Amino acid sequence: LQRLDSATMLAGVEGRTPYADTGVAALAESIPAGHRFWINEEDQAHTKMPLRRAFADDLPREIVDRPKASFPVPFQRWCASEASTLLESEFLRSYFQPGSLAIVAAEPERHWNLAWPLINLSLWGEEVFGN
Repeated sequence: LQRLDSATMLAGVEGRTPYADTGVAALAESIPAGHRFWINEEDQAHTKMPLRRAFADDLPREIVDRPKASFPVPFQRWCASEASTLLESEFLRSYFQPGSLAIVAAEPERHWNLAWPLINLSLWGEEVFGN
């Protein structure tokens, strides 16, 4: 929660984690696991069953019945638009082999899991060390 708070406040935004309240968490933990989630025939997890049941009359059926899904973040697109940073950063070149950076920069969408932290490291290095 401290990281969430720090990261959002740096951007002038306030983030809330509604289920982090100790009373809500204690109540949720008191519910037997078999009542909190279930797995269907396709091995898809259906979580937050008490919430789904509580709001079943107020939400469309496709929302209540849909399986858990992640929050999509377009890292691939972001990395592609910033790929030149990997080759231009003096800071990165001082710590990483130019060939390695070139491989990631050539296909940032494919190597987004490397490109994303490297781009952020480059931006941080420029901000802190000026290069």
